[in-house]
Amino acid sequence: MKWKGFFITGLLLSSMIMWGFYPSGDYKDRESLILDAVLNYIDALHFHPLDINDEFSSKVFHDYIEDIDPSKRFLLQSEINDLSIYENLIDDQIKVKQFDFFEASITVIENSRTRAKKIYEEIIAEGISNIKENNVEVDRDKRSYATSRQDLKNLWA
Repeated sequence: MKWKGFFITGLLLSSMIMWGFYPSGDYKDRESLILDAVLNYIDALHFHPLDINDEFSSKVFHDYIEDIDPSKRFLLQSEINDLSIYENLIDDQIKVKQFDFFEASITVIENSRTRAKKIYEEIIAEGISNIKENNVEVDRDKRSYATSRQDLKNLWA
């Protein structure tokens, strides 16, 4: 039973993110068509669809954040906080076929990717001998999101 929820959530998220791979242009219509197709597909398979409400939104939000940064090595806590304004709005956005949360998350992901690349280049340029000894929490469930760029760099070094 639990896998059905994960399947539906994954299918829905994957379809909504697909817009990022389309060339620029009028992608809003394509997003709406993809969402309609996913919802119709779920209905056609006779899955008992989840109620699309605030509880659904919160679950999708937390699963999505976990999926984009499972090791907590890319996103800052401030970025999570910025995205959290959408935590209970995803259901409303699905109903009116808006994708503000996913568009905001794509911006955060791109920024974090660029930042990680720069941190990596800095660490390589500094050389291994300049890296301090750090104790690193390897259990990602016990690790918190970094609060600054320097915290991220320390985590990477």
